[in-house]
Amino acid sequence: FVSKHNLELGKKLGLAKKENLVYNGIEKSVLNFYTRQEARGELGVNRENDFVVGSIGRLAYAKNYEFLINIFPEVLKVKSNARLVIIGDGPNRQEYEKIIQEQGLHDKIILLGSIDYAFRYIEAFDLFILPSRYEGLSITLIETLFSGVPVLATDVGGNRETLPSDQEIYQLDNKKEFLDKFQKLTSQESREKISRHNLEHSKSFTLDKTIQGYQEIYEQ
Repeated sequence: FVSKHNLELGKKLGLAKKENLVYNGIEKSVLNFYTRQEARGELGVNRENDFVVGSIGRLAYAKNYEFLINIFPEVLKVKSNARLVIIGDGPNRQEYEKIIQEQGLHDKIILLGSIDYAFRYIEAFDLFILPSRYEGLSITLIETLFSGVPVLATDVGGNRETLPSDQEIYQLDNKKEFLDKFQKLTSQESREKISRHNLEHSKSFTLDKTIQGYQEIYEQ
């Protein structure tokens, strides 16, 4: 299993006679992130004063982007210069475009569609948000850890195990908790502190650790 959450669920459902936990891992050397300036230029969000909220994922039910789009008018009351950029495509794109138009947010929310090697653009974001209804252990979240960009993610699947700070976790679809934590994360001091913690915590998700975990399983 790739997370403690999934392991405990697997035990409850009797999916395996013996359970093992091996976290997903990434080889840091392949994460050739663009710099903040390069990434913003490539994405077309190069106004320096914008507070760019970003996400990467399929535009589908599991990722729950309707929550993020619908709550964005409230986000703008907290941070008037916020802009939302979502990289990804999927079956719900037309639905999301309709909500954006109805809310009058076409100049505040950008759906960029699919982009190859999307992780390279993470440093364009001041804050990465993952509003998913469910996850296993998100590779995109691990990539964001390695970038040092602060995160705000739902308390589902392995997200809490991936993130080192409770400040980066909120209960699924809880608007009040989301907005309270978002407001705290608009502070430069808070984001810099969390960034340091995330970079340190990323060492728990290296490819070497994943390989070691699988080797230990085969040696049992």
